[in-house]
Amino acid sequence: MPTRRAVWIAAVLAALALAIEGGDRLRRRQGGGPARFDRVVLVTIDALRADHVGSYGYRRPTTPFLDRLAERGARFEAAFSPCPVTNPSHASMLTGLFPHRHGVLSNRHRLDASLPSLARRLRSQGFDTAAFASVSFLESLNSGFYRFDARLRPGSETVNAAIDWLKSERNSERFFLWVHLYDVHEWWRMDWANPSLPIEVKTSIPGDVRPYMSSLHGWPTPFLAKWVLHGGREITSLVEALEIIDDYDARLLYADGQIERLYQAVEETPGGGETLWIVTSDHGEGLGGHGYLTHGVNLHDEQLRVPLIVSGNEGSIPPAVIDSLVSLVDLPATVLELTVADAGAAWGDGRSLASLLLGRRRETQRDRVAFAERAAYAAWMEKFGAVEENVHAAFDGRHKLILHGRGSDEVYDLLADPMETQNLRDAPPHLASFLGQISSERVRESQPAPELPAHIEAELQALGYVE
Repeated sequence: MPTRRAVWIAAVLAALALAIEGGDRLRRRQGGGPARFDRVVLVTIDALRADHVGSYGYRRPTTPFLDRLAERGARFEAAFSPCPVTNPSHASMLTGLFPHRHGVLSNRHRLDASLPSLARRLRSQGFDTAAFASVSFLESLNSGFYRFDARLRPGSETVNAAIDWLKSERNSERFFLWVHLYDVHEWWRMDWANPSLPIEVKTSIPGDVRPYMSSLHGWPTPFLAKWVLHGGREITSLVEALEIIDDYDARLLYADGQIERLYQAVEETPGGGETLWIVTSDHGEGLGGHGYLTHGVNLHDEQLRVPLIVSGNEGSIPPAVIDSLVSLVDLPATVLELTVADAGAAWGDGRSLASLLLGRRRETQRDRVAFAERAAYAAWMEKFGAVEENVHAAFDGRHKLILHGRGSDEVYDLLADPMETQNLRDAPPHLASFLGQISSERVRESQPAPELPAHIEAELQALGYVE
């Protein structure tokens, strides 16, 4: 029987071996050695604001699994979507291009199959590629995927389909899997599966929940707002406003559980190497901010700031909170550097975040200008009383400039005024110059929207996207 000292020495040696192996993995990457990840899982939670995620400071435990994932990997504090609309934003994640460059400017546009895509690049390198989406209209982004399963359904069914693929349909041990969850997006629909918020989560904020929620979402005090949802439902009181937050958080907690199920299934999938996990959202949600409940019109932070969590299943991404200003257009270049070693390769409008993830580069938010846009759509504009116009935004971590095609432009000091309530009107020259260049580019929105299959057109009408 081994002595206590022998057991202790064996434990120390085992821990040292693991540390050496981990250090060797990191050194190989830093030295430009072999690519590390053989499996990539991208999860997008539609319409998820960053400030409703526990690791981003939310006081309700709505994301216990994602919080654990963030603790084991990297969390980007200042990640932004290039567009507050589902298809354009996801197209940017898959191509690394801004919407006006890839041409998907609404949920009715189809991604041009001739454009480079992350799925096609990985597929050419021997990765199996599959996507499982929770709405049919995302099938218009099917470029480079061997398997693309998109239909309107709850997250549990989407994850079930992805798990079935993992167990019996994969063609390679190396794979890129994209799973899209729509449950959070549908917090206001009464005909959608409606999970309830557990009482321990609902009451987890000490004291009166009203001041916290009012300050977080920029609600007027006293509550004098009147908000109208797509389906005609009106929110006219603070009590109703708090109820919508409960509905939103309940669906987020549900989605978190589905992601945990997916994670366990991937971990149990035999073969292959390490798995790179990326969890984010296509855009945020108004929830009353600037008088808007959902998304798609404004370019304020509540509709653009998204969570971005990157983790390796074996701790191969060092735990960190990264303050650098980043965009969803950065995802393709990042994945390619961490898989097929396309280090430093130009990829659309994005840039690889691998050196930030591995601690090789540090930068402040002011080292970059981020960009977002929203195209003009008459149906949306009329429905919400907004002006029909193209809108562009640029921000550098301190200031934001929102340039309107018509009407007054907006300028905010985000440090002094994070809720974007005081329009300074005088734009910093570098932001004005940046947006001037962007807005003068030849955009592809003049192209007619492609014909949509009847079932997708019907789904978009049912969801309130088209008249």
